[in-house]
Amino acid sequence: MDIQYTNQEPIYSVYARTNEKGIVIKIFSDCFEQPQLSDVLIKSGRGDEFVHVGYYRILTKDRAHRYKVVAGELVERTEEEIAEELAESPVEEESDKEKIARLEAEIIQTQLAMCELYERGL
Repeated sequence: MDIQYTNQEPIYSVYARTNEKGIVIKIFSDCFEQPQLSDVLIKSGRGDEFVHVGYYRILTKDRAHRYKVVAGELVERTEEEIAEELAESPVEEESDKEKIARLEAEIIQTQLAMCELYERGL
């Protein structure tokens, strides 16, 4: 079987994963992870916008969740909803050691994804 190449970029989709309250706890591209049945499709298309979705800041500076899904649509939570979340469960400050560990893990994940894309010839 011959391998066929195309100059057209593949189509990727961006999904949101929510908790039981409909609050978004994760946004990801199907380039790196397969969605679960309960995940919500946000958008699909070609290019970096649909692969690298780190521009979605799912947490506020106070580490409250920024988005929710309503009727299958991604929407920002109101200031009141965010304040209520913070009041219900005050979030402990992330230590420098925890932040470094989290950032290192994110860098490794990005490097692995870049290697995978390179291997696919994208």
